[in-house]
Amino acid sequence: MKKNVIVVLVVVLVVVIGFVGVKIYLDKDIDKQKENLEDTINKYGVVTEVTVEESVAKFNTLVMDKNIGNVASDDYFTVDNNLYWYGLIDDVYMYVKPINFSGNKDKDITNIMTIQYSKNSKNSDVAINYVKALLKANNDKLTDSDIDYLMSEAKNNKKNSNNGMGISVSFVENDEIIEYQVIRLYK
Repeated sequence: MKKNVIVVLVVVLVVVIGFVGVKIYLDKDIDKQKENLEDTINKYGVVTEVTVEESVAKFNTLVMDKNIGNVASDDYFTVDNNLYWYGLIDDVYMYVKPINFSGNKDKDITNIMTIQYSKNSKNSDVAINYVKALLKANNDKLTDSDIDYLMSEAKNNKKNSNNGMGISVSFVENDEIIEYQVIRLYK
């Protein structure tokens, strides 16, 4: 009987020590992950969440203020492949990819906004102005030199460009199209 009590106590003690050891290890891992997240946020910055409708409205305001061209209008709007597409001008389009697609622009949170244009478009200069407006619409603190840097860095280095202000810019090119993608970074 005494042996059984000792064995039970030893087993309970081993389980408790094991549980405490695992808990301490996991707590350290969680602390390290929190630290890594904070480092990433400090390095790349974040922006506040906005809906697709709000993102498009900010973009349209800049397009009108700078007299760039046509705004993103529901008259030239379609949904395809869980993306919200807007025709802007011949061979120039904007699409918005939400974090989770529901089909409701008023509720979907913007993840990526893209200006896409044909490589041989006669409106490529206008497309570049749309890209600049898109960058500014996604972070109004960006200066013109910030915008030029982000676009140049993305295009020349073929990688995401980021300057710590909550957005990242990608340049994508194939035989037919060119895209500038603006990725919003959320906490």
